[in-house]
Amino acid sequence: MKNSMSKISAVLIAKDASDTLARTLESVTWCDQIIVVIDSRTTDTTEKIAREFTNDVYVQEWLGYGKQKNFAISKANNEWILSLDADEVVSSELATEIQAAIVDSKFDGYSIRFETYIGDRLLKYGGLQNDWHVRVFRKSQGSFGGVVHEVVAVGKEGKLKNVMRHYSYRDFSDLMDKVKEYSRLEAEIFVKQGNELTLKERLRPLLRFVNVYFRKQGYKDGWIGLHHACYLGYYVWNRNQEIKKSS
Repeated sequence: MKNSMSKISAVLIAKDASDTLARTLESVTWCDQIIVVIDSRTTDTTEKIAREFTNDVYVQEWLGYGKQKNFAISKANNEWILSLDADEVVSSELATEIQAAIVDSKFDGYSIRFETYIGDRLLKYGGLQNDWHVRVFRKSQGSFGGVVHEVVAVGKEGKLKNVMRHYSYRDFSDLMDKVKEYSRLEAEIFVKQGNELTLKERLRPLLRFVNVYFRKQGYKDGWIGLHHACYLGYYVWNRNQEIKKSS
């Protein structure tokens, strides 16, 4: 029988995630509780799919990435949280490792290495070979901050050996949609903070491409690595265009 201090709640937020949600939820059925918070703007069958796996489903007006995740965490009944997105999959090896790690743990949270996919193609380079995120943490010690690229802050942090599979984009069209959405949000933050487009910021799209494709060896992923680097450069370029519109 599990000690109450080693029980874990899987927590995720979702919007129009019918293509990926079932695979994600199937990978966390070993958890003691599954919580799904659905953006009220969702128009597909996300809610129906979620209810096939859990009764802890909440339809919530969008609060922003960090706040939406914190709302989901607030619904958890257990000491430990496994936070994931609706396009992420916990490998069976990672599931076993998490369950062992949280028993009498000396840590407040654990960082997990991510594998990123476009479709079913794994990106191994371009900075993604060292992509770590805290996703397992004590409810009492962790909370999300950030509007776009939300991060969780914890106290004493450990690292797990096995990977989280992140099916980030269905294809390049999906990647472009997300690039436009996130760059627009980042532009809003940039303007609200009173920042200005310096020469360095104007050069950043090119610098981002060079960094991802050459310095971080994105070229080793072949044509898909080239496309990925181009899209990340475009991300910054589009952010700058949105900033100019607001200035």
